[in-house]
Amino acid sequence: MKKRIPLFIFSILITTLTYAQTDSLILKHHIDALEQYAENNPAEKVHLHLNSPWYGLGDTIWFKAYTVIGNHHQPSTLSGILYAELINGGDTVVQRLILPLHLGMANGDFVVPYTYKSGTYRLRAYTNWMRNDSAYYYDELINIGGLAAFPTAVKAQTILPLNNSASSNITDIDVQFFPEGGYLVNGLRSKVAFKAINSAGISENIQGSVTDQDGNEIASFTSQHAGMGQFALLPEPGKQYKAKITTTNGSTFTVNLPQAQDSGFTLTINNAADSIYVKVAANQTYFNSNQNAPFYLLAQAGGKCYYSGSGKLLNPVFTTVLDKARFPSGIVQFTLFSQTGEPLNERVVFIKKAAELSLALSTHMQSYEPRDSVSISLEAKKADIKGVVGSFSVSVTDETDIPVDEQAEYTIFTDLLLTQELKGHIENPNYYFINNNDQARTDLDLLMLTQGYHRFEWKKILAGKIEEPIFKPETSLSLLGIVKTQSNKPVPNGMVRLTSIKDFFSADTLTDASGNFTFKNVNLPDSTKAIINARKINGGRNVKIIIRETQYPSVNKRNKQTANAVSATTPESVLAAMKKTYTEEQQRGLKNVIQLKQVEVKSKKNEFFDPTLSDNMKFSGNLNGPGNADQVFLGSKLIGCAKLSECLQGRLFSVIWRNGLPYSLHTTRLRGGGPMAIMIDGAQASPNDLDDINPDDVYAIEVLTSISYLSIYGSSAPNGALLITLKHGAGAADNVHYPVDGLVTYKFKGYYKEREFYSPRYESKNTSTVADIRKAIYWNPNIITDANGKASFGYFNAGSKGTYRVVIEGIDGEGNLGRQVLRYEVK
Repeated sequence: MKKRIPLFIFSILITTLTYAQTDSLILKHHIDALEQYAENNPAEKVHLHLNSPWYGLGDTIWFKAYTVIGNHHQPSTLSGILYAELINGGDTVVQRLILPLHLGMANGDFVVPYTYKSGTYRLRAYTNWMRNDSAYYYDELINIGGLAAFPTAVKAQTILPLNNSASSNITDIDVQFFPEGGYLVNGLRSKVAFKAINSAGISENIQGSVTDQDGNEIASFTSQHAGMGQFALLPEPGKQYKAKITTTNGSTFTVNLPQAQDSGFTLTINNAADSIYVKVAANQTYFNSNQNAPFYLLAQAGGKCYYSGSGKLLNPVFTTVLDKARFPSGIVQFTLFSQTGEPLNERVVFIKKAAELSLALSTHMQSYEPRDSVSISLEAKKADIKGVVGSFSVSVTDETDIPVDEQAEYTIFTDLLLTQELKGHIENPNYYFINNNDQARTDLDLLMLTQGYHRFEWKKILAGKIEEPIFKPETSLSLLGIVKTQSNKPVPNGMVRLTSIKDFFSADTLTDASGNFTFKNVNLPDSTKAIINARKINGGRNVKIIIRETQYPSVNKRNKQTANAVSATTPESVLAAMKKTYTEEQQRGLKNVIQLKQVEVKSKKNEFFDPTLSDNMKFSGNLNGPGNADQVFLGSKLIGCAKLSECLQGRLFSVIWRNGLPYSLHTTRLRGGGPMAIMIDGAQASPNDLDDINPDDVYAIEVLTSISYLSIYGSSAPNGALLITLKHGAGAADNVHYPVDGLVTYKFKGYYKEREFYSPRYESKNTSTVADIRKAIYWNPNIITDANGKASFGYFNAGSKGTYRVVIEGIDGEGNLGRQVLRYEVK
C-alpha cells in the first residue's frame, strides 16, 4: 500500500513535509547519526517480576529477571550475566547474586533473615553493559518487615514516614515550571506544566496564580495529579512573570517563571486517543528574520527514527496529524531542528497502546475451598489472534493477608516502557497503565512534560562526541590475577592453572609481559573452592599469586525520607496489613533477644555451641532465637565431606536417615511422619536439596525435634526441622587462603544456583491436621507456552480462606510484553 504523505496546514498556504526518504542532507545526516549511536550503544533494560508486593522477615523474595534490548524490547543476547542485589536502608548491599542469563532471562531468590531490620529496602539489578548508563538499572523500593505504627490523623497528610514523624515536618517544597517544547517565546501562547515536590521527593498539592511585574494576574492554576498541573500563558515582550504558590497547609511563597525568549519556535503536541496533533509556531520576530528558511522535524524512540519531515518557513503557524499506529508503545521524542540542523525544541509523548501480547487465564472450577487442587490454563495471543511461544512467570498470593496497592506496583510495563526511560522517582507508576480513561491519559502527558527524558543529547550525537563505552558486555565469568616474584616483580610467560576438583573443572593459561593472567568461561557455581597454581617459565614455584577482586558499582544514595515514605493514596487495607506485619516482627524480635540472652547466660545443655563465641549465628533463622534448639552441630566438624547427608549420619541426636533424607525419631514413632523440614538461613527448602549444599559453606546446624521448639513453626515443620546457617564472610580477605608459594585457594564468586519454590501437595483436604497458613501460595518462573500459545500450571490452596491473586507476566521472542491478573475466592 502506498504511504500517505501528511500535509502541514498553514493559515495562508500549504507546504509538504516528506518522510525519512527526503533528499535533505541534514535529515539524512541526523538519521544516520541516530542509527549509528543506537547500533553502538543499544539500550539494555531489566525487569524483575517478584512473587509478592512486600515481604515479612523470614520470607524469601522470589523473582524472575527479564532482560531486553532495543526499542522492540526483544530478549537480550548481548549479556550473559545479571547481577541482582538487596540493599538495606543504609544504602549497603547486604546480598548479591550472580545469575546466568539464558535468552535474557534468569531466576533467583533472596532469603530475608529474621535478623534484618524492618523497613524499606531496595532491589537493584543490572548487567555490566548497563553500567555505562546506570539510569537503566532496575532499582526499586520494597518493604520488608511491615510498616511502623502511625497516628490515625497522619493518614490525611501527604506522606506517611515510617519513623512516625508527621509530613508537616517536611517544609521545603520545590516547584518547577516546564514550558512545552522547552521555552517560553514572546508573542506565542504556550502550555506551561509544573510539578511540586517536598524535601522527601514526594509530590505536594499546590494552587496559585501567575502575575506580571505590575501585579496583574495573568493565569491561575491548581495541581491535578501527583503535584502536577498546567496552565496557558501568552508572554509579552518586556514583561517578567512569577507564580504565587499556596500549599495545603496554607503557607505561601513565590517562584519566578522561566524568562521568555524574544525570538524562537514553540512545539505543541496534543496526544489524543488515536492520533498525534503537532503544531509548530514561530513568533513574528523569528519569522521576519528567517522567512523561507528550512526546518526539520524528527520523531524517534529507542534510537530508531519513526517519522522525519522537512519544510520551509513560509508562514508562522502550521499543523499536522500523525497516526499513532506508526509508533511503538512507550516514549517517543519529537525534536524540531533549525535550518543548520541545530536542535531547537523537544517534546516527549507516551504512546499507550493495547498490549501486543494478550494473556488469558482460566480456572477449571468456579469456586474453591482451602487445600483444594487448583489448575489454571494460560493462552497467549498476539494482536493478530495467533498463539505465540513465550516465557512467563506466575505468582499466587493470598490477598487477604498480603493486600496490594495496584497503583504503586512495578510491572513489566512500568519498568520497560516508563520508569527506566525517565529521570527521577515516579510515584504510583502503574496508575498510568491500569486506568484507561481520559484523566489518566492527561496525567500521563503531564508526567511527560515535567519528568524529562534521559536517553541521549542530540548535540553530542551530531557532533560525534560519543564516548566509547567503558564497560563491555559479559557473556561468561572470568577470574583475573597477577603473578609476581617474592620481590614484587611481574612474572612474564608464567604458567597458571585453575582447578575445581568438586566441579571437575580445570583450565590453563599464561601470564602476559606484566604478569597478568585471565581465565575466561569460568562458569562455576557460587562459593566454589578453586585452586590456582603458578610457576615461572623455568618451573620455579617461588612466586606470589594475587587475585583481582571484582569491582561492583557503588550504591547511589537515595533520599532517606523518600525511601521511608508511603503515599497517602495507599489503600487502608495495605497500610493495616503492613502495620500488623511490623508489630508481629517486633514481637518476634523481642522474644528472640530475650531467649538469646538466656542461652548466653544460663543455658549449659548445649556443650557444642556457645553463642558468645559466634559472629555468624546472628544469621540464624531460628524463630526460637539463635542456639535455642535440641542440638547445635557446628560446621567446623564437617571435615572431608562430599555429601552433607553422609557426613551427618550418626552425628545428630534423634535423627535417622533414609535414602539421604533426615527423619525425626520422635515424630516417626508418634505418627509415622515424613522427612524433616530443611531451612537454609531462615528460608524453607526441599529436603532433596540437602546434598546440594557444600559442607564447607555450613556454619552450624540447629536440630529441632521437640514440640517446645517446633510449635512456633506450625505447618512448616510438622516432622521436625534442620536449620542450616551458612557462613557469611566479611569480605575479600575471607575468600583467599595462601598456604604455600605458587598456590592459593580461592572462594570463587560464581553463579547462584536456582532454588525451587516449595509447594505442598495434599492427597485430600483432610490429610494434615497442621494448619497451612501460607501467604505466598505459589511461584513458578518457568512457564513456556507451546506453538498454539497454551500452557497450564497447578498447585494447592493454603488452609486459609480469602481472595487469591494470580499475576502472570512474560514476553515472547519478538519482545511483545504481556501481563494479566486473575482473582478467585477460597470459601
